[in-house]
Amino acid sequence: MAEGEDHVNFASTLGNAESEAEALYQNVMEKQDEPLRVARVSVEGNFRTADDFLEAELDALRGAGTLGEVLERSHEVAQELEQLNIFSRAEIELVPGPENGTADAILHVREKSGREFRAGTFFENGEASFEVAGSLTNSMGRAERVEARVNIGQPNKKEKRSATCELSYTKPRFLKDFALSVQAVKSLLNNSELSSHCVDLHGASVELRGERHGALGHAVKLHTEWRDIGHLSAHASARVAESQGNSIKSSVEYVYEMDRRDSPIAPTTGDYVRVSTEVAGLGMGCRFFRHEAETQLNVPLSDIVTFRLSLLGGMIVPFGGDFVRICDRFHAGGPLTFRGFKNKGLGPRAPRTDHHGNVRGERGYDALGGSLIGQATAALQFALPNLALRSIGVYGHMFGSVGNLITVNRGESADAVLRAFGRSLRASVGAGLVVPTPLGRVEVNAARVIRSVEGDRTGSFQVGIGINFT
Repeated sequence: MAEGEDHVNFASTLGNAESEAEALYQNVMEKQDEPLRVARVSVEGNFRTADDFLEAELDALRGAGTLGEVLERSHEVAQELEQLNIFSRAEIELVPGPENGTADAILHVREKSGREFRAGTFFENGEASFEVAGSLTNSMGRAERVEARVNIGQPNKKEKRSATCELSYTKPRFLKDFALSVQAVKSLLNNSELSSHCVDLHGASVELRGERHGALGHAVKLHTEWRDIGHLSAHASARVAESQGNSIKSSVEYVYEMDRRDSPIAPTTGDYVRVSTEVAGLGMGCRFFRHEAETQLNVPLSDIVTFRLSLLGGMIVPFGGDFVRICDRFHAGGPLTFRGFKNKGLGPRAPRTDHHGNVRGERGYDALGGSLIGQATAALQFALPNLALRSIGVYGHMFGSVGNLITVNRGESADAVLRAFGRSLRASVGAGLVVPTPLGRVEVNAARVIRSVEGDRTGSFQVGIGINFT
């Protein structure tokens, strides 16, 4: 057969396939209101996942009454199964049922490996660390997940290094639309460099998180923690010493989170909202009310330019005669959040002193944290003219931030709080490069602080990596 004939036959075959697909689509659209119900369901391709677990997922199809409803629910069920992260493929096939007006649904799945191991280095809160984690998923056939994680901070000759050990168990579909998570944690957080103390923590938490339909985004958490603030540096400020000792936090927290961004690390469109309310003091221990809200809006101005606006705010109010300990307060500053200020670089501070009572330079202040935080950041992100950098996802951005972190004293009026917040307002502007990576968002920034107060720790050149950013 001639080369030209091959080409003609191929084109003809392709054209016929497209015509058949279009005809099938038109046929479905014309018949989507015709009565149809699912009579039987079955599963193929599962080896570890239990049949009854998957058949329960397919029960949503039985409530459909028309062809259109069956197709719509089939799509929803397949998406929800993929979100369990135990399948690389989940598709539903409809075949004629035992009677007219019925169909049988066959779920075809391909299971992922149930074991995962990862290791890496991170830089967070001003400290480098090495992390090892492993998980076992779907071992009992119901998409459950057991995970262990160990994170060890950089060595410090003078103080103990930070370290965290976590063990967690997650069971999807625990209460129909909610997943259950149980976590135990033991950690030592070394804050000697910035706040002259360490926090030894033993804790456990239980969480119910919505994972389907109207429950999406909602979560309720119960926390119980024993914390010991100690290992104070020789020159720790008196304000840090006030929080020394052990305490118990027993709290309930409600979280609502909605993320409609096209990427959580380098978004070009979409919005994000997170609101949380925590009440501590359930029968014992610390007593405070904590509320936080954060939102981010990404608006594409063209194919290569996106405008981003980020707002965040929070407040902690103690009750029952208690006070807010340093480990429960807000902290601000960092290369991904309030650029131009170092980690914990702004907010209330207390002077460290030497044996003669003198303040010890820039490092002579302890970051105390605050009880009222507010910040706004506007940014323009844009594609770079260099094609090599664009091909690997690197882009540029210009940013400006304004905000503050203060302590609200007991009995202080709202007017006095607002005046104090405005008097010590901080602001910064700058530009830099952003590199999206599997480990998080890497930023290399040059920033200029245009408003600060005495004791703030600033930096004109910053490099940071993380997931959360403004």
